[in-house]
Amino acid sequence: MTRKLAPRRIVGILIMIVSALFLIWLLWPRSFAQIIPGFGKKDLHIDADVINIINDENRSISFAPSSPEAKELLDLLSSTRYQRILSLKDWREVKLDYEVHLTFSLGDESDISEYCLVFTGDPLIDFHGSFTSNRTYSVYGGEEFQQRLLDFLLKQEDPAVLSFTG
Repeated sequence: MTRKLAPRRIVGILIMIVSALFLIWLLWPRSFAQIIPGFGKKDLHIDADVINIINDENRSISFAPSSPEAKELLDLLSSTRYQRILSLKDWREVKLDYEVHLTFSLGDESDISEYCLVFTGDPLIDFHGSFTSNRTYSVYGGEEFQQRLLDFLLKQEDPAVLSFTG
């Protein structure tokens, strides 16, 4: 004898399946291009603030949109994956003695979109955007990847690429 499923049970099962698929999609690892809208456009401006938390020294770096240094930075950021994390942790441990804020700007002064990634060496990074809610990502490669990013930024000394403050 075959037993029929009640319509309520079928609806419940469908809701569970759709919810599971949504969570998988939400938490699926993403490329850098998928988390930064406008990635790859020629007028993407990149600014970096490298803050030494031990002596409170701030180093600001502005990358020209089509410079080789900007391309190298984007290649480095694209070399890993980013996984969205639903985290209640609102603080980050600074493991590298530096905090790095990367700001990506796209558009002109009348219509600009800005996105910021904050790296501290903590396994979790923060993402803030003009038109998106704040998000937390786990970066593949963790502290090792973030150390390579920090090393790249600290070696930038070309006055055409940099502007220093602090």
